[in-house]
Amino acid sequence: MTNPPVEDLFQLYESQYVSDLEGRLIRIEAATLNDLERLVSVTIDGQVVKDVPKAVPATDDQGNIKRDEDGRIVPRNTTVYDAVGWRYRDTDAHFPGPDPKNPVRCCATRTTSSPWACVGSAVC
Repeated sequence: MTNPPVEDLFQLYESQYVSDLEGRLIRIEAATLNDLERLVSVTIDGQVVKDVPKAVPATDDQGNIKRDEDGRIVPRNTTVYDAVGWRYRDTDAHFPGPDPKNPVRCCATRTTSSPWACVGSAVC
């Protein structure tokens, strides 16, 4: 059996991560203030992690919480990186790197930077 040509699997010049298994476009919606209070459950490394917030406060490069012109917190979607941190936060695990409670290697220069490798809407 031969592999199908790449053109049959992906649209030319389109990332393989922009559509789901049925070929529908994946859309990321902006986080809302209500998402800060919405808790979800996700499974990470075979363990169900309960009460993960759907959104968390956005921070600047200094780690300060961002606020809008009315003083309200600016939310951002919880990332896979965030959720994995929730998975290991109450364990005795100690991983190398900038965040000893998170085994995921992150491509950001600081833990407060937006990690480019993380998914924008990891928990829905």
